[in-house]
Amino acid sequence: MGGAIRVESDAGRGSKFSVELAFPRAESATSAGPVELLVVSAPPPLRREPARTRALHVLVCEDNPVNQKVLLAMLARLGHTTTVANDGLEAWELLQHKRFDLLLTDLEMPGLDGLELARRVRAREATVHDEHLPILGATAHVSDEEQHRLIAAGMDAHLGKPFTLSDLSAALGRVARVD
Repeated sequence: MGGAIRVESDAGRGSKFSVELAFPRAESATSAGPVELLVVSAPPPLRREPARTRALHVLVCEDNPVNQKVLLAMLARLGHTTTVANDGLEAWELLQHKRFDLLLTDLEMPGLDGLELARRVRAREATVHDEHLPILGATAHVSDEEQHRLIAAGMDAHLGKPFTLSDLSAALGRVARVD
């Protein structure tokens, strides 16, 4: 843009950033100052609290310990209880013996990945006429193609990583039955 950026930094005291840009004068402008050249826009929307759903018992299937801690903290803040599975095989075993309100699974895990886990859950539901377990797939891949893969595997929704507490709350509200 034909400008310059400068940074002055003094350790322990702070930094000063300067940006200089040369813009052409507007045809109709005579002697407009910087304030008159600014575009006035609506203020940003107020941040709303995450939507509330009934308390859920969520099976979290995530192989990364840091992601586990973050997810557990977020779900606890939303008022949900959790059980953790470190991979798809562990989640599959837990699903054989316990009931959950929702499965939140990572997609890319060693062994049994999230897509195959979802396929197994849906196949079991079809044969034993089990209730529908909502499945939320969490992945950094957010393309339309990836979302179609998740739905084809039997997941109810996609949650793109990284996500905020509000993103998680909204996704839970979309897929979990609220009584």
